[in-house]
Amino acid sequence: MSSKKSPSSWDALLDGRFDSSHPGRTLWKLFADQRGKVFGSIALFIVKQSPASLMPLAVGMIVDALTPLRDGSFRRVLWIAGGYLFLLAQNPLLHTVFARMMSGILRRMQFILRSGLVERLQQLAMTFHEEKQSSALQTKILRDVDAIDTLCRYLVLNGLNGLLVIVYVTIIALVRQPVLALYFLLTVPAGIALLKLFDRRFREQYQALRVETEQMSARVGDMLLMLPVTRAHGLEEQEMRSVRSAFHSVRKRGLRVDTVTEMFASSSWFTFMAFQLACLVFSAWLVTRHKISVGDAVMYHTYFGMLIGAVQQALGVFPALAQGREAIRSIGEILEAPQVENYDGKPSAPIPLRGEIVFDHVNFQYPRGREVALRDISLRIAPGETVAFVGESGAGKSTMVNLAIGFRSPTTGRVLLDGRICRGWICGLIGGKLEWCLRRRFCLTARCATMSLMAWIISATRNCGKFWPRRT
Repeated sequence: MSSKKSPSSWDALLDGRFDSSHPGRTLWKLFADQRGKVFGSIALFIVKQSPASLMPLAVGMIVDALTPLRDGSFRRVLWIAGGYLFLLAQNPLLHTVFARMMSGILRRMQFILRSGLVERLQQLAMTFHEEKQSSALQTKILRDVDAIDTLCRYLVLNGLNGLLVIVYVTIIALVRQPVLALYFLLTVPAGIALLKLFDRRFREQYQALRVETEQMSARVGDMLLMLPVTRAHGLEEQEMRSVRSAFHSVRKRGLRVDTVTEMFASSSWFTFMAFQLACLVFSAWLVTRHKISVGDAVMYHTYFGMLIGAVQQALGVFPALAQGREAIRSIGEILEAPQVENYDGKPSAPIPLRGEIVFDHVNFQYPRGREVALRDISLRIAPGETVAFVGESGAGKSTMVNLAIGFRSPTTGRVLLDGRICRGWICGLIGGKLEWCLRRRFCLTARCATMSLMAWIISATRNCGKFWPRRT
């Protein structure tokens, strides 16, 4: 049909490697061609964040240098301050480089993901597009890709920062006071227990919110397209009630999501504040037993406060993680859809193309239809002949045209173009010689007594088939 295209960056999304059932693995695959930059940005982040992570250590060292006060104490304080100032000085430059690198990585990921989605939408059969509303598909391309971008930013800025603090705190505590380090590590299982407790609720609520948001977007899209018809029939009030109903559903679902999120946040805050109070009491007991110095007690308490903040930061990623995981599943509805039409290797169009169309005992039934849409249709349209299909809505006019241009295949029987079976290849191979006008189907919320009639005019002319709709 066409020359073989060169490999693109999003081919990995289209060849079956996108697996929405494993969101973490799939998310990592989105950066397959940028992993060197990903590791480089992580290294920059670790270095640039070192001043914030090492502040409690510097405070503890300064307190120890001043207790008890002796000769050279202030000189030691200056050396500590000078080393810490050096760490601070690198932050502005490295932060700018890191931000630019991370932005470039994520912007390219968005481009690859959206390009892959657009290419797959072009490859999917018309049966897929008839089952999906265009507004819902647009939501997947725009909102869901943005949700994945937000998840990646949360993972780096919150999740990675929290992980770094946990590692810093654990290493320093293991070196200076192993008993306290073990106590610190108890916060991680507590955080995991909270995650397990709320995981199912987050997953269910975000999935429901995503579906209802797509339905709302589709309903608003239909309302905008139908504005002239709504005005002409005086159905504004009914249409507004219908759209407000979709808004109301999203509002209720959003309220449930917010409630679960705040319950999770408040539960984690209470748990870790209780841990921090226990740490303060335990550190004071170690000081009274001369196990640690006052400076160490200050340092450990500060570090434990940072550790709690870090764990809460890491847990704060969880709502974004649930939303991003649901976005990957949503995008999988496009990238993993089975209705892909591949024209490679299909027979070429007849040359020259005369334009004779033959329906040979055609029967057709939609996959989910209860009744047969077309039954034993036999028809020959000669080159240059014009035929009009006129009938009520649902009579089969659009089905006839879809069969003629290859959007659908008959359940039984044959549709022939110049004596050759007319399958999906006709759409891609004679598209330049085929003209047709798409009729959208809408469902008004109001009960209308009138019944629309549509006439499809098929004109089979020499070297060109033309399909024109005409209102009657």
